[in-house]
Amino acid sequence: MIIDAHTHVHPDKDGLGDRYDARLEYLLENLANSEVDVAVLYAEAVNVPYIKRIENDFVAACCAQHPDKLVGFASVHPLEGPDPAKDFEEAVRRHNLKGLKLHPRFQGVAADDPRVVPIVRKAAELDLPIAI
Repeated sequence: MIIDAHTHVHPDKDGLGDRYDARLEYLLENLANSEVDVAVLYAEAVNVPYIKRIENDFVAACCAQHPDKLVGFASVHPLEGPDPAKDFEEAVRRHNLKGLKLHPRFQGVAADDPRVVPIVRKAAELDLPIAI
């Protein structure tokens, strides 16, 4: 089995910048024309001008439509909300997401920042992988 371990889609075609086609259909077409069996699809809880946020709900809906091709990872921003670890657990349980995506550069917080630790611990408690 071949797994593409890092993919993104967005509801807006230019959601990943105007140079990229971020549509789900584009990803699925590329998967169909490749030897890749399954793709890991990441939500992105980011605040940067050139990439639009990719919500957990959107990733979950894409994965539900194509469960044979897509596996979703949740993302929470370590600096948003009173309890990002709880938000992560709720997203995983509500949407059957299979891992955690952190993006230190785009989230503006180092992977070893103490505010990240509770989220990582929650992923470990849930026995889920983490992509950083």
